[in-house]
Amino acid sequence: EHARLLTPRLVDPAQVRFARTDRTQVEVDAADARIGAVLVNPRLVPDVLTVGVQIVDGQFANVVRVEALSDQRAESIRAAVAPDHVVVLPGTRRGGCPESRGS
Repeated sequence: EHARLLTPRLVDPAQVRFARTDRTQVEVDAADARIGAVLVNPRLVPDVLTVGVQIVDGQFANVVRVEALSDQRAESIRAAVAPDHVVVLPGTRRGGCPESRGS
């Protein structure tokens, strides 16, 4: 259905592939809201930079970017949001934030 509706609007349809995903966008967005509610609290999880949705290996994924990422930190984040699944990636705080300049 998506392909039928979207293909006529594409500039170069040959460069687009439509495929079924494991989870719907609604399911991914609901998980994103739950994950954000747990992780976006600087006092509880100070190193989390972003929580969002990306396409990873052709599937919707809930992605968390973390400053000063370690295996232990990634595992604690995964445990905190279980049973939701997250992909934890390293991130860097952008300039302009007082926290990024240190004391």
